[in-house]
Order: sequence, then C-alpha cells, then structure tokens
Amino acid sequence: MAMFDKLLANLKASKKTIVFTEGTDARILSAAERLLKEDLMGVILCGNPDEVKKAAADGGFDVSAATVIDPLNYDDFEEMVKTMAELRKGK
Repeated sequence: MAMFDKLLANLKASKKTIVFTEGTDARILSAAERLLKEDLMGVILCGNPDEVKKAAADGGFDVSAATVIDPLNYDDFEEMVKTMAELRKGK
C-alpha cells in the first residue's frame, strides 16, 4: 500500500475531528468539503453561521455535514479555551 493510501486508511479508521478557525476562507471550505466527502474526518468550522453558509454557497462548496460554531455566541467558550490550552501544552 502506498504511503498516501495508508495515511487515508488511518484517517478513516481513527475518525478524528479537525477544527478550522477561518470558516469563511475558500481554501478552508475546499479542504473541509474534501474531508467530508471522502469521510476522512469530522469538520468544525468557526465563524458566523450565516457568513460560513454564504461563503460556502458562493464558492460552490458542500460543507453541510460540518458543524459550525460561532465563537462569539458559543455557550461553552470558556471550557473550549481551557481544553485548547491543555491540548497545546508542550507544543
């Protein structure tokens, strides 16, 4: 099995989730669409939900299976910050 094929198989088997902080960026939306279409990872897009949906529609990206989180109106924001700080320790 080629190295890239092995990587894809590992991604599918582990089913991780990736968080993209620039949810309206066309490059991010393109990557998110591919990850979702190929069932490689779960996707969380950060940004205003209406703006993310508009950017996706304008670019022709199907990211309807992604979770969209608005950091300005996220109920568990403080918990998210703590978790991210913990995950980033030592990096």
